[in-house]
Amino acid sequence: MNITLTLSPAQAELLWSQSCENFLTSQSNRFEYLENDVLPFGPEFDVGTMFWCETASDLLLLQAYERADGHNALVLWDLAIAEKAVADNYKGPIGAYVLLSGRKWKCSETAA
Repeated sequence: MNITLTLSPAQAELLWSQSCENFLTSQSNRFEYLENDVLPFGPEFDVGTMFWCETASDLLLLQAYERADGHNALVLWDLAIAEKAVADNYKGPIGAYVLLSGRKWKCSETAA
């Protein structure tokens, strides 16, 4: 079954809790790739944006939004956040889902 959903940029901002400029290359051991297909890494990621999401559904909606807007987007898992949550015996959403987008990072981006 297909679902059609239209999101405005303001609505898409509600899907992520924080963002920053891509730093995957400098901290590659911190992240796992959650997609099984061939990773289409391109130069767009060098200046791309990382978005942290609280839930998998938020992440998948944001990925669909980014791709529909013409940006390459990959699903990652932030091991540093996940390991801290386990160490703190935290229960609930831990916000370790990360979307790496080819969307150029803008330092003026703010979390919803």
